[in-house]
Amino acid sequence: GDTTYTVNYTVLSGHTDRAASTVPLSIVLTDNAVLPNSNAPFTTPNANTLAIDANAPTLSPVSIASNNIINNQYAGVGHIVTITFTSSEAITNVTATIAGNPAIVSGGPTVWTASYTTLVTDAEGVLPFTIAFEDLASNPGTQVIATTNATSVTFDKTVPVAPTVTLLDPINSVNQTVATVSGNVFGETAGTISVMVDDTNVLTPAITGLGAVDGGGNFLVTLNLSTLNDGTLTATASSTDLAGNSGPDGTDTATKETIVPTVSSIITKDNDGDGRVERATIVFSEFVDDSTFSPANFTLGGSVATFIDTGTTTDDNMFDVVVGGGVGGT
Repeated sequence: GDTTYTVNYTVLSGHTDRAASTVPLSIVLTDNAVLPNSNAPFTTPNANTLAIDANAPTLSPVSIASNNIINNQYAGVGHIVTITFTSSEAITNVTATIAGNPAIVSGGPTVWTASYTTLVTDAEGVLPFTIAFEDLASNPGTQVIATTNATSVTFDKTVPVAPTVTLLDPINSVNQTVATVSGNVFGETAGTISVMVDDTNVLTPAITGLGAVDGGGNFLVTLNLSTLNDGTLTATASSTDLAGNSGPDGTDTATKETIVPTVSSIITKDNDGDGRVERATIVFSEFVDDSTFSPANFTLGGSVATFIDTGTTTDDNMFDVVVGGGVGGT
């Protein structure tokens, strides 16, 4: 009868993988009388040079990030978005898409990246991706569409609106070191705000600062404006969102006046001729706010003033302090 035989075996998915030279073989021959041919010589097939790969490859870990230096989980137009992934074994024929567009795949045999540069035509939102692959035995892996560490990249190409800006007003000798610039960036829930305050003197360096935009779009930046000249100050603010989009400026103005008023002269009057001072006219070096003074701030002839007579013009550079009825007026 025949002395040469061929034995076929079909490898099925899930079978044990075997490295080359480790595939176990067992061959038993029997004759027509069903007697084991233990004494008859035969040649063992040269099959141990083969390897068996019966399992599909997998990817883990899988992560995604952008090269946005503000926040790598956001991307604006022109940012590079990269998927980094590791396979359970050597893989080939690796292809990937990001935002529905082909990505550039590099690496291997087990550590890979897939990168894509965002375009203005891409849709805003969390960027979808796919990874297709197979192992060296042509076992296809299940297409991967999600990361293993919950990372994602949100594409945002919308420029923030100009913020509303409020500069502390007035700025004086008391509050100039803690002057505030506040406001709101409508529609934004995070990001940064860049603030600059300057006077009208081109030789004076402007004061700058950075702040955060909160969940309601609000911001508050405190600055030391003591080095700026008195006069009109202008605050300029612009916001940058987490994707790196920078919006237009918003502005506001305020007046800085830090010169402390002084008393130029005091003219006392004894209008009833009784030898006692009933009224004193105080003249200041500049206009003052009458409401900041109280009769209790003054004494005439040892008596606390009764009232302050601002005359027909308020908040100018003079007023009268009066004790009693102030006989005779001014």
